[in-house]
This record gives sequence, structure tokens and C-alpha cells, in this order.
Amino acid sequence: MIIVCVLQGALFFDGLLQKLQTAYQFKLEDYMDGMAIRARPLRKTVKYALISAQRCMICQGDIARYREQTSDSANYGKARSWYLKAQQIAPKNGRPYNQLALLAVYTKRKLDAVYYYMRSLAASNAILTAKESLMSLFEEAKRKLNKRFILSFLHAHGKLFTKVGMESFPRVASRVLQEFKTLLQHGPALLGFTHLLQIITINMFTIHNIHSRGEEGEERSVLQEQSTSLGLGMFALLVQRCTELLRDTPAEPVPVPDGEEEGKGEELEGMLRVSAFPLDLREILPCIKVWSDWMLGQPDQWNPPPCNIDISFSSPSSCSPDVWQCLADLCNLLARVDHEEVPLYKVDTEEVEGDEELTVLQLKEDRLLAGFVPLLAAPQEPCYTDQHTDMAIAADCKRVTVLKYFLEALCGQEEPLLAFKGGKYISVATSPPTHSLDTRSRQDSLTEKESDDVIVEAESSLSASGEDEAGDGENDIRQLKARRHDLTNKLAQQQKRRDKIQAVLQTGGQLELEVRPLFLVPDTNGFIDHLAGLKKLLQCGTYIIVVPLIVITELDGLAKGQDNFGGGPGSGGRSNGGRGNYNVTAAHVRAVQEKARLAVAFLEKGFEAREPHLRALTSRGNQLESIAFRSEDTSGQQGTNDDVILSCCLHYCKDKAKDFMPGQRNGTVRLQREVVLLTDDRNLRVKALTRNVPVRDIPAFLSWAKVG
Repeated sequence: MIIVCVLQGALFFDGLLQKLQTAYQFKLEDYMDGMAIRARPLRKTVKYALISAQRCMICQGDIARYREQTSDSANYGKARSWYLKAQQIAPKNGRPYNQLALLAVYTKRKLDAVYYYMRSLAASNAILTAKESLMSLFEEAKRKLNKRFILSFLHAHGKLFTKVGMESFPRVASRVLQEFKTLLQHGPALLGFTHLLQIITINMFTIHNIHSRGEEGEERSVLQEQSTSLGLGMFALLVQRCTELLRDTPAEPVPVPDGEEEGKGEELEGMLRVSAFPLDLREILPCIKVWSDWMLGQPDQWNPPPCNIDISFSSPSSCSPDVWQCLADLCNLLARVDHEEVPLYKVDTEEVEGDEELTVLQLKEDRLLAGFVPLLAAPQEPCYTDQHTDMAIAADCKRVTVLKYFLEALCGQEEPLLAFKGGKYISVATSPPTHSLDTRSRQDSLTEKESDDVIVEAESSLSASGEDEAGDGENDIRQLKARRHDLTNKLAQQQKRRDKIQAVLQTGGQLELEVRPLFLVPDTNGFIDHLAGLKKLLQCGTYIIVVPLIVITELDGLAKGQDNFGGGPGSGGRSNGGRGNYNVTAAHVRAVQEKARLAVAFLEKGFEAREPHLRALTSRGNQLESIAFRSEDTSGQQGTNDDVILSCCLHYCKDKAKDFMPGQRNGTVRLQREVVLLTDDRNLRVKALTRNVPVRDIPAFLSWAKVG
């Protein structure tokens, strides 16, 4: 009877899937590419039909799973196939990951189970019951510590997830790093690409999870410090192994493209071809690229750098490699890699338009991690390549390009971590001492709030309090002394880091900006106060007006009468250039509302008319052809709306060290800019100038450009 019901259910959902495709005129095969964000928005009816189709596929997977259970079989291949298809349709839904985790539990694949449960929790539509399943998995891993690396890895993350037994975390973390280093030395094939990617993803989830549930403050908590240290330690080992493999890769002569140099036909000696990368390197490279994406999108979760973890407690000098020195070594080697071996084209280049020979290059790691919340803030720039090229080599060229951009970004931090000095890249980051992590972990009996409220006093006062309290009191005194010692070391390290950065800055020359305006990025105040000036700039046809999507959202809110009273710094409520101005009259509010309506109408009319000099840009740098659908998920992003507007400007600032670094020491650094931020907001102007973004108010720019 049960088998009959199961068969009838399978036939029913098969028929329902066919009816959905017929009724709404779409094919499921066209949407099974795992893309969370599509270049063109879907029709509303198709979107709802796809959600229904995903639910049907999950039900089909459940039916296939029940069928195997009734027949006492463990072959869940068909159920897994249905769940994977459901995941590809809408990667942001956590339900398919939860069902895949169930299959992994049934087949005793613990790493897969943890990975899919964490994907389920990190999805936009999370399945919260996965948390209890994770707890049970970590408890099971805790009872079976005889397994080598995988169980050690899960044991460490179990401590971070449950916050139980943290006093032994440094020892467990050191064993994880030691075993991970041994595995990498024997070759990544022992783990494989999938497991390596899952390991990196679990590290990212743990850091993201601890930060999201922790209290905001200037200083990271002990738990945040420890989770970040473990993730960066494993990343350092991957980078170190990647550098070793690159050193062993033989260099080949690469011909100079025609027209680039006078002597045509000459060759550049010592360049590394991407096609010559060994298999082990190709296994590691996607994981390094994914972690670099996370670091670019979540800088507050790892900067300033945490302390290192001891690899061996028996040898005090043995610790995880310095991640910044490893990255500097990798940067020097990547400079010799010919990442243009396979031509890649951006979406806004003329070569792409109308060229049927080009196809979208989608990296497998991006496809597998689509919809993963910790990576939503990472910069994504779609690119195209020729259909007849080797896609594996093209993908590696893309990864090398992304890594070069990431390493250049480390040089451009407010407090640089890498610097170009003496003809090579060096590390200028000073990490806290290794032993501080162990010292801080011994304070686990104190809550995070209590440890932050500790006032470090003189030894004499501590001794006096020790006389009043016996037993437990002496233990508290030792903890306070350890805390004071830790704070003293941290203060000394911060001063040393500032001195080192200052020394590097003093060796540099002057900075010059060469501004040739093409892209103009106005903020919300510009549309409220200077709409007529923006219309003149658009009509002159010389410049391209780039409107951040967050600005359009703010204008919509003002036009509807929302956030009329400012709402605090950078909250989006702007009127007359003032923020937080509560002493406004009703007439002023109505005037701002009317100006916002005119601005929204102007933008909607321009985009409907396909105005070639008007563009919309999302916070991740994606251009929109229409603003009919202009809602954007910014829940995973850090910073204010001002920071989002500034990031849109930085999208047009493509600085490459080889282009702007002077040939002589103390020479002038020249940066070229085609973007100008148009704002009269003082805070935003200061932020823009610190990031080397040209900024003017609209009347001043109109006067300079002689428009109107």
C-alpha cells in the first residue's frame, strides 16, 4: 500500500512539473545553471512558477528517499539528483541543502552533512532546524576523535559553534593546522577539490556566524579572534603550498603581442603559462580565490589581523606561517604569470556586444557557492571568453586575475598589509604575538562582557585584593594579571605596527591624480538640490551619469514620505545636504518630497527611453538596463549608504601596481581617474578623498565643465 502511494505521488509531481512548464511557457533546463543573480530579471509569473517547481522537485526527492527506505536500500542517488536540481533553480533557498544534509547523514558522510547544514543556515531563506542537527553532528565527532584530520577539523568547529570546552581550543586548532599541512604536502588529491572547498566554506561560515551573533565593538571578542585565526592559518597553508607549486612550474617564453613594443617578434623570458599549471595547483587555486573573495567582501572580520596559532606546543618557535608574508611571496610569483594567455572580455566592452562566438565564463566554485551569504558582499564581475577556448585554462586565467586584484587591494588598505618596496612585494603587517591566543583562551570562564569591563590596576592593588579573597580570589588575580600582560603586549604591537607603516610611507613619493571625467556619480542630495544641473550634464552628451541603486532607493523613500527627518548619519534620509536635522518644518518636508518625486520621474523617464548616457549600478558593481525592479538585498553588507555610494565609484578605479608605481625610488605616484563623485556632503567628501576618488559639488563641476 505504501509503495502504491509513493508511485502515485511521483506520477503526480511529474505531471505537475510538465503542467507548470506548459502553462507559463518556460523550460526548466534553461534555469538549472545555479545562478543566484541573473543578468535579466525574470517575469513575475515565471519566478513564482520556478519556486513551485523547486518545491515539486524537493517532493520528488523525498518520495525517492522514502522509496529506498521502504526497500531497505541505501542507494539515494535518485533522491540526491532531485535535490541538486532543486538547489540549482533557486540557490538562495535553504531547503535543498537541508535535504542533501539528510542524505549525507544516512550515508555517514559527516563532512558533507556539516557543509550542507551550514549552507542551509547561511542561505537567504535559512532552515533554522539545521542548527540542532549540527549540534548532534559535532557531538558525534567529539566522541570519535580517533579519525585524523576531518574529525579534528569538525571537533575544532564544534567548540567554536557550541562555545563549550574552549580552554582546549588552541591545542585542537594546532592539531588541525599540523594535520592539514601534512595533507597538503602529500598532495591536495588526498582531499580533493570538493572537500577543500567545503573546508574553506565551513571556515567562512563559522567566522560569519560568530560575528553575526556577537556584540559590535571596537575590539573583537576572544571567540571571533580564535575563529578568524584558524581560518587565516589554514588559508596561509594553502597559499604557502600554492607558492611552492608555482616555484616548481617551469617558465616558458611568451611572445609580445603585436604593436605593444617596437621590436615585434621579441619574447618575454621567464613568464609562467597558466596552461602549464600542475594538477595539484589547479585543485588549490579555486579555494584560494574563494577565500580572497570573502576577504574582499568582509574586511572587518579579519582586519586588523588576529594572532597566529601554535602548530606544535612542544616547540615554541613552531607556529602557522605568517599569512601576509605568504601572500607577499605569492604576489611576487603571480607577477610572472601570463594571465592573458586566454583573452577574457568584460560585460561592458564593445567586443561582447553582438558577438555570438563569446560565452559566459562561470567558475565552478562560484556556481557551487551561489547564494552563500558570507560571499554575497564579494565583488563579482562577469566576463566572457571564446567558445572554442579551453574552459579549464580560461577559468584559471580568471582566478589568477582575481588574485592579482585581491593582492593589489591589500596594498591599498588604510593600514597597508603589503607594500611594493625594493622591486618586490613585502609584508608590512605586524600580527599580535602567537602566545596571546592561548593566554586569552584561558580566560574562557569570564564572559565576554565581563572581560571587556576589566580595569587593569597596579600589581599592589591586585595583591591587596588577593589577601581578602582566598582560593578563587587568587585565581581571579592571575587572570587579571594575564589580561594586563595581554593588553600591554597588544599596545606595544600596535605601536610597532604604526611605526612600521609610517616608515614605509616616508620612503614613498608624492601622489598625483590625473582626472579625465567620464563617469559622474551623484549622491541623493544632488538629485534633491541640483536636479536641473544633472539634466544639463546629461543633455551635453559628454559624460555618463551613473546612479547607484541605493540612491534610487533613497529617492523612492523620500518621494513616499519615508525617513523625512534624516535618521542619523548615512542612514539614507538626506535633505538639503544635512543629516540628523530634526528641526525641519512641514513645508520643508513637503518640498523635499516633491523634489524627490521629480527626480524619480526624471530617472524613470530616462531609463524607459534607454538614454545611453544614463546607467544604474548595484552595490556589487553590476549595471542595470532598467530600474523597474530596483530592490536590492543589502543585509550582508557592512557600512553606511555613503560607503555603498563610494564603492560604486571605486568600481571605476582599476589601479594596477605595475601601471602607477614609479620607476625610481621616491618618485611620484600617478593615478588616473575617469570617475568623479558629485556631492556636497562633507563626510562623504572626506571618505572619497581618503580613497583617492575625485569629488566636486555639482555647481563647481558645471562651472569647470562650462556646461549651462
